[in-house]
Amino acid sequence: MRELVIKEGVLTSVAEHAASTYPEESCGFLFGYEGGKAISVVTTMPVENRRPDQRAKRYQIGPVQYLKGEQFANESGCDFIGIYHSHPDHSAVPSHYDLEWAVPGFIYLIVNVLHGSVRDARWWKLSPDRSKFVEVKRIRETLEEDSS
Repeated sequence: MRELVIKEGVLTSVAEHAASTYPEESCGFLFGYEGGKAISVVTTMPVENRRPDQRAKRYQIGPVQYLKGEQFANESGCDFIGIYHSHPDHSAVPSHYDLEWAVPGFIYLIVNVLHGSVRDARWWKLSPDRSKFVEVKRIRETLEEDSS
């Protein structure tokens, strides 16, 4: 697994979105650049949880939202590299539901929100055989002015 580089402010943005939707799951997109030895996450796009029921433990992103994410990536010159979502009052570990709906090649950020406050954030990638998630451990945060 390549190193995952997170631009300063990305986790803050995700945490604020997750806390604002508690006790429901939040969700959104991750954008950045893939190449060489690193995957860089530089910005996010919050999206509405389109799940009609069980929003406290499930999220759904619709096709129109994915299209908007792809358009943003094209217009900004970024790669569409992943999805984030929250687990209200549950650990930041992918569920069986998360595994069923995972997009191959994407990076996943899951944040644990306990009583309205983000407590943990963990990064995941789907295994090549799609049987499980593998936690991404090689993470480095950068300052805004750092271009890596």
